[in-house]
Amino acid sequence: MKKHILKGMGEKTEFTLIHNGRQSPDTVLPKANNKSSIIRERMDNGWVEIINVQLRKVVEG
Repeated sequence: MKKHILKGMGEKTEFTLIHNGRQSPDTVLPKANNKSSIIRERMDNGWVEIINVQLRKVVEG
């Protein structure tokens, strides 16, 4: 499950993403055939790009 929270902070907006699908770091995820910690790092890097670059462009125009 994912949850997105937007909070107005004057001239800025705080964005929070909550994802509860995390496994323990050493758990091997069958579909990816990698440890959860490796997949988590890849996903975190992807979210940084999506939020800090792509979403910012859409929101700020």
